[in-house]
Amino acid sequence: MRKLILLAWLALACPCVYAQLLPGDVMFVAYDSDVRKGFSVVALVDIPAGTTIYFSDKRWTGAVFQDYPMLPDFVEGYISWVNTTGLPVPAGTVIEFRNVHLDVGIVVSHGAVTRTGNFDPSNNTDIIYAYLGDSYASPSVFLSAIANGPTNSVFYGNLNNTGLENGVNAFRLLGSMDVMIYNGPTVFSGSIEDCARMLSTPGYWVFQNTAAPNDDSDGTFPDFPDDVPIVFSFSLFPIELVYFRADVVGQAVKLSWQTATEQNNDFMAVERSADGRLFQEIGRLQGMGTSLEANSYSLYDEQPLAGTNYYRLRQVDYDGTETRYEVVAVTLEGHTGNWRLFPVPATTQVQLVLPEVTLVPMVLHVYDALGRLVLSQQLPEGSSNMWLSISNLSAGKYNLQAVNHRSVVNLPFIKE
Repeated sequence: MRKLILLAWLALACPCVYAQLLPGDVMFVAYDSDVRKGFSVVALVDIPAGTTIYFSDKRWTGAVFQDYPMLPDFVEGYISWVNTTGLPVPAGTVIEFRNVHLDVGIVVSHGAVTRTGNFDPSNNTDIIYAYLGDSYASPSVFLSAIANGPTNSVFYGNLNNTGLENGVNAFRLLGSMDVMIYNGPTVFSGSIEDCARMLSTPGYWVFQNTAAPNDDSDGTFPDFPDDVPIVFSFSLFPIELVYFRADVVGQAVKLSWQTATEQNNDFMAVERSADGRLFQEIGRLQGMGTSLEANSYSLYDEQPLAGTNYYRLRQVDYDGTETRYEVVAVTLEGHTGNWRLFPVPATTQVQLVLPEVTLVPMVLHVYDALGRLVLSQQLPEGSSNMWLSISNLSAGKYNLQAVNHRSVVNLPFIKE
């Protein structure tokens, strides 16, 4: 399988350019048949400058694109997209198309687009194909497909002779759906095929379908394009760690973590330190090998050290390769409290509550899902809580990191 060799947590760097795109290299992440009429795709590899990708909602017979023979007045069409940026479109980039039912006024986030015929996504039994070819009418390589109905129909269209398969590199959700949006993990590890399979999994998608004509813009989740992931990223890490936390439970410390994906994950070990430098293993749990599902783990430190305990997670592959993750800390000094951050999810602000009054100043850093610093604030000496305004942050996953000269505490949260 082709591996994603990319810098950890960066979506804007890929060391290789594929001159010929293959099935699953470009995947659909959104479909909208309501007012805003559009769709979004994500590049899982760099798309070279000058590349043309075609999209069609015509019926594919297994050999050619045709309109419905029993409905001669029902004519569909094509969208032709060209990477005119002069540079490769980086892997992880989401390309958004809106107003695709118009000849003039189509909006595309990258490159240039033209419409031929009557391309117009429907809320019932429609399929959009993405493909390469000598022209929009002559496909040579099918990249992906998205459907809100059957994909094995002689009348509506099918995947015959496309090299595409539902749940592998094509997405299908049965039923009349106005809006369909991918809502799963956006940080991938493993192979391109694994990423495409995740994007094709119905359980990671959300949808809306009512009698109203504006399901895509009514403020009810999901809306298009508001709730479409902005960017995807790729990690060299064998596990995508959602969170790793330490909580005081009575006289013990509970270590808990969750993975979104795992790649060749043999086991995970929890290590403890008294000074944040020298660590010793205190326990390990078996991994799930390779998994595209979320998995939760927990382990108790029944005999924590007095004072501050530092913990980190060490992951080990089947071949013995080790990866260590960020350090978290808790303090046991005669109290049973612990760090708290709420509400989660949050909208405009979050409150950080400390287990005790801090004796030294701290710095609070907020990082986004790509590891970029987006907010910093001082926590004065003598504080026991603080409100942070997050109204300027985009919706998504974040990590609040509280740092002083001897400890680092990580608290994940979600901004809606």
